[in-house]
Amino acid sequence: MPKSRRGGRWTHVGWGVVFVAICLAPHGLRLASPSLYSDDVIRVGAARVMAPSEVLASPFNEHVAPFFNLVTLVAWACTGGHLEAAPMAYTVASLIPFGLCAAGLGVLIRFETGSSATALVVSAWFALSTVHLEAAWWYSASSFSWALFWTLATWMGARAAARRPSRPRLVVTAVAACLAPMCSAIGVLAGPIGSLRSFSGSREGRPPLQVATLAAVPMLGTLAYFLGVRLLGSQDSIAEGIRANGQFARGFRLACQAPAGVLLPRTLGLGDVVGDLPTGVAMALGLIGLIAAIGLARRAPRRPLIVGGLALLLGGYALTYGFRSIEEPRWLFAVQRYHLFPLAGLLLVTAPLLREMLHRFDHRPGRALRAAGCIALCLLFLNIGSFGKGLAAYRFAAQAETLSAVVRLEALCRREGISRDQALSTLGPIRPRWYPNAWGGALELMGPTVASPVVSDAMVGDVLRSCLSLDDLEALCGGKDVTEALRPAPDPRGDGRTTPAVGRRVDSHRIEPSESTDTGLSLGWPSYVDYEFPRRLGDLSAPIILELPAWSRVGRGSLWWSGDGSDWSESRSICWNRPAGDLRDRLILALDEVPHWSFGRSRYMRVVIATPGPLRIGPPRFSEHGD
Repeated sequence: MPKSRRGGRWTHVGWGVVFVAICLAPHGLRLASPSLYSDDVIRVGAARVMAPSEVLASPFNEHVAPFFNLVTLVAWACTGGHLEAAPMAYTVASLIPFGLCAAGLGVLIRFETGSSATALVVSAWFALSTVHLEAAWWYSASSFSWALFWTLATWMGARAAARRPSRPRLVVTAVAACLAPMCSAIGVLAGPIGSLRSFSGSREGRPPLQVATLAAVPMLGTLAYFLGVRLLGSQDSIAEGIRANGQFARGFRLACQAPAGVLLPRTLGLGDVVGDLPTGVAMALGLIGLIAAIGLARRAPRRPLIVGGLALLLGGYALTYGFRSIEEPRWLFAVQRYHLFPLAGLLLVTAPLLREMLHRFDHRPGRALRAAGCIALCLLFLNIGSFGKGLAAYRFAAQAETLSAVVRLEALCRREGISRDQALSTLGPIRPRWYPNAWGGALELMGPTVASPVVSDAMVGDVLRSCLSLDDLEALCGGKDVTEALRPAPDPRGDGRTTPAVGRRVDSHRIEPSESTDTGLSLGWPSYVDYEFPRRLGDLSAPIILELPAWSRVGRGSLWWSGDGSDWSESRSICWNRPAGDLRDRLILALDEVPHWSFGRSRYMRVVIATPGPLRIGPPRFSEHGD
């Protein structure tokens, strides 16, 4: 082989490496701070305490997803049974299907358009957009990525079967269509999309019966999934989810708003404009785009891309917003995984236009790689700020300490004869920032301990407090939800209480004062006020009551404490969630309800309010009961 040709090949390899590195760079940074988040806790806990057969058959909300449950079991097996390795294992497991989707989109576009440059640009656009970021960086949301991957596999199988029908191709198509909803309910789109691709690619020169047969094969996979759901007896979960959450008319309106108000601007690296556009304007723009795409599909030589892309875009929004429209619209638009299927659809719809602009680069592979690399670099630059925010959102400094403490707690419970349920009930619901759900708690990560407890329920708290170090208690109980333990403060006159310590306000952030000196306005997360206590509190006698300011009743709030005012950690915090009430009402909390409290580490306190709204600024204080 001539040296010039070998040099050109190595140049192409070099540009290919650069292109892949640009696309993977931000996702590689996610691996630098792996973490579990929200529903991941429930899934890992189930993998630890339930039999594999139970895990595979267990529905999650309205999702009956045995394939994704299998992925959960495999990821847990990869940890070797070590809980501390779970964040890395499940973060890697979330990135794998996302990478498969990015590569799969590129392969699909390459086959459908014959343009390598278009395929590379579409893959880069998908990989470097942040509108769907949680589907790549959050394990539980990666069920959408698996569903999309199998949907793309269904498309490719239907395309191959339409070009040259054979039994293996038809079987692969049906299996892929069956696997897609086994990852997430949105995967039911795979069957219809595969049928659309078969129908649009097999009509010429074939008898109508053969065309209909080829188009029916993907739907057979979807029907096989529903048959399996019925055999498992899980159809009630799906039906209940539809009854509880379905509001289809409102979901249709949101689906019309999302493309122009959220999807397109975020895909271009801009913030969503749905709050700035009137609802009617956003819907009108979305409908105009739909009409234009349909008109283009009627004349375009690559009709399957446009038709299939529209099915992904509209179907993706219809199946999410139609069954989640009881939530606030702003919350729905902010859920990133709901934009995964629509983004793939948008890229497919625009692929023919991209090909017209990029086909001149296809004659020389080096030029195609260089052009795609430059476009990828521009996309990374546009979205680098959003990637930074995403990294901050999934970075939990205290999580590793919590996982290690859970392992020690399990060993203690086995040694002392304390059941898992006893430990969870005694320590209470723990809801740090990485477990924001209103049900369960972060300690659901615990594995099994003993089948029959030896210690009585009344003694479990004393055993745990005496055997666990303060550092372990902080790691386990940081973010404890004390909502149920809060009580209205009684009239201090004549109730036998003294107030030996009152906090002095030393700092505040995102708090707007009002004309009155004792009221203000919280601007939302992260609004807080810092207080310092005049002396160390270790000499206070029990029982001690912590009296919280009146404004702690407005929405969700939390209290953090620190020994020197600088080492703030979520492991030294509690949280609560109360509806807005009378701002004159103060709340009290008995400190024996806070296992990880330490007077030696609480000279400084920070009251944090996550919910914007009015507040009454008043210091926390400690009260001693005379009895």
